[in-house]
Amino acid sequence: MTTLIAFVVGLVALFMPFYSMTIIYLNRKNVAKNKWKISFGILTDETRRKSIYQLYYYPIFMFQRLAITFVVVYADDYPTL
Repeated sequence: MTTLIAFVVGLVALFMPFYSMTIIYLNRKNVAKNKWKISFGILTDETRRKSIYQLYYYPIFMFQRLAITFVVVYADDYPTL
């Protein structure tokens, strides 16, 4: 049971940045609207809205955290990394 829970949490953590980038991309023209701010405003909070790459700040930050977690967990035996 613990393995299943860990697997599900890992899948959610892996796909969350992709999912949030998709949501931002599909609604990139609605980012300044109040409905977006109420529903998904945390994804684009305090970011500039001139470019789609600026809106991807938080999803890219999530990728960075996943990469660091992967290195800490799986590359612990390889000190040269």
